[in-house]
Amino acid sequence: MVDEVATHDPAPGADYVVQVSLDAHGMPGRREQLWVQDLGQRHFRLQSIPFFVYGIGPGDEFVLDEAGHVVECDRHGQKHVVRVAFDRDVANDVHEPLHGQLGDLDLAHEWHGSGYVAMSLDQRALPEPLRDVIAPHLSAGTAFTEVATDRPAS
Repeated sequence: MVDEVATHDPAPGADYVVQVSLDAHGMPGRREQLWVQDLGQRHFRLQSIPFFVYGIGPGDEFVLDEAGHVVECDRHGQKHVVRVAFDRDVANDVHEPLHGQLGDLDLAHEWHGSGYVAMSLDQRALPEPLRDVIAPHLSAGTAFTEVATDRPAS
């Protein structure tokens, strides 16, 4: 199988790139490139916002084995990773208004194409201006949202 890699733009504070296996996340043979701060001895602090990896978010410190699997998370940061995916039919139409709201709210986020965005949030719930843009698509079944990190509700 051809190894496919989801990539990210460089992240502030990062000094190293790792590729994390997505086998355990339902995407065998695929990997996600993450920008990290290298803490030494295969310990890293995540600086980017994962599109596909579950359980880790910005600021988390983790150990990565030789195969690219996260084997333990040493310390969880305070950020939640919240993702929203839009159907292709509506992705282009919603991209600009949502991108504008993210900028207005000064929220850290990364896009994977025009219809998939991962956000770093202080709480699990979307801020109201984002809900106003996304809610009609959730109701219509043309969008899906998820919290991808294991953090206590805030």
